[in-house]
Amino acid sequence: SADLDVTSLAPRVQAPTLVIHARDDRRAPLAEGRSLATMIPNSRLVVLDSANHILLRDEPAWVRFVDELNGFLGD
Repeated sequence: SADLDVTSLAPRVQAPTLVIHARDDRRAPLAEGRSLATMIPNSRLVVLDSANHILLRDEPAWVRFVDELNGFLGD
């Protein structure tokens, strides 16, 4: 996945997009999440207070993640 570059495709995304990224992600820097969110038209970036690349259910950020995802998906 490290060799995968979607930057040329990102501006063509037409679907509503929610980019969720952990503030202190140990695998991918927050700058990457911010960059992707700026490339996708009408996307929204949510920064979670976590250091994990894959959020764990027992983290405090989990509740916000679920709330943001439910709000994005709607009813």
